[in-house]
Amino acid sequence: MHVTALRYRLCEMTKSRPVLLLAALALPAWGDLVTDEATGLVIDPGWELVRDQCGVCHDVGLVTQNRGDADRWRSIIDWMVETEGLWDLSDTEEPIIAYLSTNYGRRSIRKEDFRRHPIEPHLLPQLTREQ
Repeated sequence: MHVTALRYRLCEMTKSRPVLLLAALALPAWGDLVTDEATGLVIDPGWELVRDQCGVCHDVGLVTQNRGDADRWRSIIDWMVETEGLWDLSDTEEPIIAYLSTNYGRRSIRKEDFRRHPIEPHLLPQLTREQ
């Protein structure tokens, strides 16, 4: 479900529950990207090129699960030309790379935000020699 629609539904369902209403309004604005229902691609200049050029050989989900800056996407395309039989993209290559690096660029993830802290030694189960 699109984030804007989800925000609206949550607001409607939580009118009598202020805490849930605040949570619904706090949904991230970056989730408001418009995507193509058929492919899942972010609709932005160049998305049709990616759909038409990349979707010929493989599902565009293979594209959207990857991330990279312009150099990374260029190297992937070069590899496909050299080893996989991809045709020359000529004047569509740069718009495709611009689209991919903008919408599927590198993401920085702080591991501290997603990994639990180590369990304190005194909280670990005591092992006996029999175990």
